[in-house]
Amino acid sequence: MKPQVFLFSLLSAALVTAADYVLPVSDKWKSYDIIQESTPDAVRLRVKTNKNKFWGHIAHSFPKVTADQYLQVVVGEMESATANPQCGNASRNGGAFGRLYTGYNTFKMPNHALNRNGFVLTLALNGIRNADVGPWCDFKEVRATKTPLNAPVVTLLEGDTVKVGSKLKIQLRLAKDLAITPEVRFSLNPKFLPYQFNKDSSIKLKKVAPATYEATFTVDKNAISFSSSKTKKYEIYASAKINLTNCYYKLPYPVEISTGNLLDESVLDAANNQVRDDRKLWLERSKGINLILNRKLLYAPKPEYVHTRKGDTDPSDLTNGKLSPRTDDRVWFEKSSVGWYNTGNDIYIRMDLGKVQSVDKLVIRLLGGTNGNFKFPKQFQAFVSKDGKIYHQAASMEKLAPNEQDQCDWKNYYYLPEDAEHPNTRCYPFEIGVNADARFVILNIKGTTGAVFSDEMVCLKAEKKSAGFNNAYQNPGIEIPMSGLIIRPRLQEIVLLNGIAAAQWLRVVDMRTAENFHKDIDYVLEVPQGVTVYNAKGQPYPASTKYVLPLNKISKPGQRIHHPFFFIKANGNVNGKITIYARSGGVDQFKTTLPLRTVTVPEVKPFKRLQLSLAWLSDAVIPMWPDYFNVWRKLGFNIVTMFPRNWTNKNMMAHRIKLMEQTRAAGYPIIMNDSPYHEMHRHVKKHPEINCTIPGQKTLTLCPSYRGPLFKQEMERIKKNVILTKPDYVYWDIETWTRAHSTAPHCTRCQEGMKRTGLSVNDYLLKMGDETNAALKKAVVDGAKEAGIPVPKIGSYAREAFKRFYYIEDWKTSYPAYFDQAQPSLYVVGRAVDVHHRILANYKLMKNKDIMPYLTAGTYGEFEPHKVEQMVLEALVNGAGGITYFDFNSFDTPLDFYYHAKAMAAIQDHEDLILDGIPQDITGSNKKMVYSITVKGNEAILLIGNYDRANPETTVKLPFAPSVMKDLREKKDLKPQGQNLKLNVPRGDIRLIYLKK
Repeated sequence: MKPQVFLFSLLSAALVTAADYVLPVSDKWKSYDIIQESTPDAVRLRVKTNKNKFWGHIAHSFPKVTADQYLQVVVGEMESATANPQCGNASRNGGAFGRLYTGYNTFKMPNHALNRNGFVLTLALNGIRNADVGPWCDFKEVRATKTPLNAPVVTLLEGDTVKVGSKLKIQLRLAKDLAITPEVRFSLNPKFLPYQFNKDSSIKLKKVAPATYEATFTVDKNAISFSSSKTKKYEIYASAKINLTNCYYKLPYPVEISTGNLLDESVLDAANNQVRDDRKLWLERSKGINLILNRKLLYAPKPEYVHTRKGDTDPSDLTNGKLSPRTDDRVWFEKSSVGWYNTGNDIYIRMDLGKVQSVDKLVIRLLGGTNGNFKFPKQFQAFVSKDGKIYHQAASMEKLAPNEQDQCDWKNYYYLPEDAEHPNTRCYPFEIGVNADARFVILNIKGTTGAVFSDEMVCLKAEKKSAGFNNAYQNPGIEIPMSGLIIRPRLQEIVLLNGIAAAQWLRVVDMRTAENFHKDIDYVLEVPQGVTVYNAKGQPYPASTKYVLPLNKISKPGQRIHHPFFFIKANGNVNGKITIYARSGGVDQFKTTLPLRTVTVPEVKPFKRLQLSLAWLSDAVIPMWPDYFNVWRKLGFNIVTMFPRNWTNKNMMAHRIKLMEQTRAAGYPIIMNDSPYHEMHRHVKKHPEINCTIPGQKTLTLCPSYRGPLFKQEMERIKKNVILTKPDYVYWDIETWTRAHSTAPHCTRCQEGMKRTGLSVNDYLLKMGDETNAALKKAVVDGAKEAGIPVPKIGSYAREAFKRFYYIEDWKTSYPAYFDQAQPSLYVVGRAVDVHHRILANYKLMKNKDIMPYLTAGTYGEFEPHKVEQMVLEALVNGAGGITYFDFNSFDTPLDFYYHAKAMAAIQDHEDLILDGIPQDITGSNKKMVYSITVKGNEAILLIGNYDRANPETTVKLPFAPSVMKDLREKKDLKPQGQNLKLNVPRGDIRLIYLKK
């Protein structure tokens, strides 16, 4: 192995000064019981264990250093925290520098290293008793410097001992400015116990010069008592996290603080700050009486991961009251944990409490946090039962995407960053409210990937019954079998549309044993007479009361069965029951029988001005949908979406071109839906240069500065698709920049751009955002010109007037230069009040109706279908110029389409009033209701929502005394009451009133 200099991601070789001494870790070091291996950016060390010794080290002479220098050791990943790497001086009268952690480790040069002839530097780590080799640890470089970068250096401003009244200064120097102001925390290591010198648990730094951040603070009576002369087992470290990299500095001063504030040593051992935070949060959330302590759990499917199932203790591993002994929380190695590596897509954990008891909540620690396979679940559901037969849903919480994180409430949905590199996982303690009496509790975890790992969970007793206790039992009851193949709809009924075919989705839960995974599977519908079911080509099956439909075949555990959908229609007012079940290898599985009923969609006249679309209905579905072009208009839509980026072969291209001709012949404008830059990013494996380039670090973020051949190719692709589709609208979905603010400051290409332009990180990113959007706009304009069509209107998902997007776009410069529409993302689990506030806020800033919100019928959390109508009306009355949806899959019942159509039928005679009216602020006597009004001359539409199920009565002062009043939903005339209007708004419902002066 040749000696190499390995510089960590935040450093640049240009930053090595003449005063710095850089010592690469290499095979030139003397080795003592150490095995060395090379990796692309480090030297990997592990101890070769023997009977008498299970630790080892490497050593190298270090030249003379001075007291004003610092020693920095850059450590990469380590297999286990038990490696316990340390740095020391092995010279005569030498001593320790301190423990080492993944990231930057900085030490003030101690007296024992100040020898005139230098000293012998050692890097040591532990092995494992009774094992041939110990866990590995990657070392990158050692450096002596007077100006350490990436080090939260703490200086005592007066005296030589830290005590109450002392003033301390923190200085953090970096290679480049940060987009986010850094904070520094203190801990007592090696346990990473939280420590503070005053009331602040962390110290926020301020920028004092380019790439330099500082803070000065005083030790006061709120400090935790600590004596470094009496307590030798702990050392105080300062730490900062800089763009996913930890930076540590060992405090070099004696500390003698006595305030009476005792150190809390109850926090479980931790190998880093993240583990400490997560374990501390676990202790806080798991306090109480654990109703499943030492009880055995039933899992479906059974955990299958080889390292965690050792000893066959999985049924009791999550209830033994103990967290993983691994202080780094990498629980997938630990036999006392429970793991699914391939089959975690849909897990059921059943708890038997022995008798009916009052349950407050569940808390479970789950592995995730990386940009790889180890991700947090996409959904949790909790179910309760008193008899173990019929279960009722008590809670549901779904994961949000990064651009939706402002909707996180930790009840209906949650958000956690997942941008760490493998293996930097974390174990987060999720809380799922139950709030009900139950003997049996089931936790359903839907994995984002097939990998789900946990080391502990609790089911806590409810000491007090809070408001809404036992509300779960108001939800429909279902059976939850813990074996076999289950297929059924989300709702506890099937509702068909009279004379209109619509999609019905089913959910599949596969809890078959491994030996059955290879068997053929299909599913069966048993329906009343008068029901038509269609095949995948949009053709009706022969009339029957029993239909057998195919499911995709799987061959191994963990292979996901796609949730199927089929088109179904009621021929008249059909009512009765429907039975749905799967077959596996010809054997009937669990049967679900549900009520079936029919609704009639109200007549909807074609809209001429409002833009009404389902932007994420794949053009592949259109040929499957019986009588699509007539049905689409009847359901209240007037635009059709095409996805030319997916037309990957000649046959598909020819088919879609014909489909576009049919679409235009039917009178529909076309949206071209595209995900620019995502398409370019598909080539990253062959062209890694399109990502941010950071020396010594692999990044997954598309570089906002990249303008190379693939960028030009991407613009040409957009232009060609515009020529091909001749769209009326272009909708972008661009979510590639989520980490750009973290990677750009250290990307060599972005650094060159900042130097060239003289811009700060934040201003440079905004400039890049403008450039990328301008390039897309030009591609559309050029394509439209060549196609001989007007330039299509452009919208971009999740862009809106009152917030920046990913630090890279500012609405003030994006609209109307590059976008013609705001497209706020409103995946709000049916909360119409959120739609009200967001649309109105955008309208007040924009003062026009170039607002096209993305609604959903179920993304990020399902809800009752009637709330679709409420959200649509809140959007249109408060300033939207139309609506679109994500996505077709979320319309999992024909009822979702029914309520969209119902909303459109209510306002169909007042399209001009909706589009030309001015939303105004209005309120009423009942402050728990939500009030909206849009006014145009002597006309207005009033919308009142009683979403909180408050007292139904309210009085509203109108902007004028109407002579005409109509209930638009009921199609009834109302008697005018003057300017003060008294109304009843049923609990959970709305009133929509037309007013004319």
